[in-house]
Amino acid sequence: MKEISYRPLAEKELLFLTDLLNRKEIIDSLHTIARGYEEWLHYYRDFWQHDPDERNFVIFHEELPVGWLKLNGLEDGKIGWISMLVILPEWQGKGIGRNAVTFSEDFFRKNRLIQCGIQITADNQKARALYSGCGYQVQEEKDTQSEDGISRKAVVFQKRL
Repeated sequence: MKEISYRPLAEKELLFLTDLLNRKEIIDSLHTIARGYEEWLHYYRDFWQHDPDERNFVIFHEELPVGWLKLNGLEDGKIGWISMLVILPEWQGKGIGRNAVTFSEDFFRKNRLIQCGIQITADNQKARALYSGCGYQVQEEKDTQSEDGISRKAVVFQKRL
């Protein structure tokens, strides 16, 4: 998919991020809560911008932002984590998620990590299908508390790179 590109998250994209993460479909699938621009700005400036263990990317289709990818575990030396992969609902099912997983794996390899992992809630069927389809294996199922305050089952997937 040649028209897909990844750019480091910059402050100017936080309006897009706010819109993306406040969509009902996204809140429902991730079991999160709505946040305003100022709160995302705080996270960006105080945590993400200079965190050596983490990288945030905006996913573009040509010049249109269509998703967000957050990677961490860069200082671990062993396993990198896809800690967030969110695609606009109208762009889902077009191969962008699979492209983002491949981008993540390549990024981790370049940073000398040997595994990639992701934790999702067990009810996120789209994410389960994506990671299974990309060769990830379930390593663990456990209880977790979602950001919305409800206890759910979580699934941890991993893949050797």
